[in-house]
Amino acid sequence: MRRGKIIEEAMEVLKKSQKISKRNPKDLRLKLVSESARRVYYFGPFRLNETERLLLRHGEIVLLTPKVFDILLLLVQNSGSLV
Repeated sequence: MRRGKIIEEAMEVLKKSQKISKRNPKDLRLKLVSESARRVYYFGPFRLNETERLLLRHGEIVLLTPKVFDILLLLVQNSGSLV
């Protein structure tokens, strides 16, 4: 898969989460939950589990390629910063 396409897919996931988040200001916060070396990020209806390398939306798995997952994780970890 082309690198540009991978970045587009990651950005699309983030755009969807932002659209949903605008409905409820509480969802705009990015939360990190660390449970005994388990790193989980919550944003909007999404849950990004770094350890298990899973993205869930409303509890359902969102299929991502490994590269898209890595890009999304990098963007989430650096939320609020220029990446």
